[in-house]
Amino acid sequence: MTITAYDDLNTRWHPSAEAEQKARDLLVAKPCADMAIVPLVQSGKVHGIWDTGQEVVTVDRVFLAVKRDGSVTEPGVSYYGVARNLAADTAAKVLERDYAGNGTVAYALVYRDDAFMPVFED
Repeated sequence: MTITAYDDLNTRWHPSAEAEQKARDLLVAKPCADMAIVPLVQSGKVHGIWDTGQEVVTVDRVFLAVKRDGSVTEPGVSYYGVARNLAADTAAKVLERDYAGNGTVAYALVYRDDAFMPVFED
């Protein structure tokens, strides 16, 4: 059976199960946070194109975020735009260090009560 690029993308383009669990645990610990952001690295990937078998590496960091600026109430929680940039910058450093900058970075949004985790390429 041949797997399509679409099915492969849906199977691979998400954080590791361990990172997802860590993100959900942190969301429980910080109830003011609306979401957790997990950085991802895709070595050798061309931006905007998905090739079957694309490697996706989860970076061992989680950034907590709130949706609205000014609603940050605890240390370790940032406004969404700040947390998103931290995740993208962290992934870019790993991409440069481990893959000589060859590839792209992305981030996954993990919500407290939702199984769906959207992923965005940066």
